[in-house]
Amino acid sequence: MDRIISLRERVLPAGFILDNILRDSRKVEDYNYENYLREYLNVSEWFLMKSSGEKYKKPISETHGEDDAYTEEYSIDFKRILGESATRDLQMKAERRLKTKSGVIYELGGMSQRPDNAREVRQALREYGPEDLDILSNTPREEASSRMEQDIIAYLHVVGREKNLMLYDPVVFYLEGACREEEAVDRITESLQRDFRDSLDFRRRRAQPYDTYVSFFFEKDLMILQYTEKGFVLTDRIPAKLSPTFCSIASFYGDRPELKGLL
Repeated sequence: MDRIISLRERVLPAGFILDNILRDSRKVEDYNYENYLREYLNVSEWFLMKSSGEKYKKPISETHGEDDAYTEEYSIDFKRILGESATRDLQMKAERRLKTKSGVIYELGGMSQRPDNAREVRQALREYGPEDLDILSNTPREEASSRMEQDIIAYLHVVGREKNLMLYDPVVFYLEGACREEEAVDRITESLQRDFRDSLDFRRRRAQPYDTYVSFFFEKDLMILQYTEKGFVLTDRIPAKLSPTFCSIASFYGDRPELKGLL
């Protein structure tokens, strides 16, 4: 009998995605996805090779679109790809959390308890082929026929930028059913290849020769794939526990099942 293996995913808790919803004695801006991604680059053999060993720094200002991680030799920008609508829904529903000096965590409810009604960009991309994407890339947002089209237009604006990009999908993948880890990684890569291929081929036409990466979590690691002429290639996998910021954010969410296998 063939094994039945199902690919599943969970979006990370809001504090890993949104700014200004976690508070304790630290500066609130420390709890920021750009900060933990930069920490991962600074322990990544691949990205330290790209920078000749120099540690990546945070820009002093981002008023002119500066990259989120830069060195003298190599810089890269981070972009969440949950999608604008899904992110707005998350902002409306996300509870704020406050940690006292004694470690007690208080929750303040979100502004809305409505159910999810926005699709993630990766899911929405499945319905658009290469010609559709070319048309939408030249369509003003105010002329979009739906909120989903607006999300795709915004996404295409991001991937068309002429800079090195890491597209960050703030999810944890896991598989239901026994399989070898290598097979599991292949399944995830194949799934992402189907979802992103057309839009990242669009980027290759618009932003050659800049690098393109997609990152997400699987098992205990941040996985980083590079998009090449042959599709996705696994560039690096970095233990989630190696980012102090990621671990600090996780300390606010000891009750969340999607974090139990990560740290």
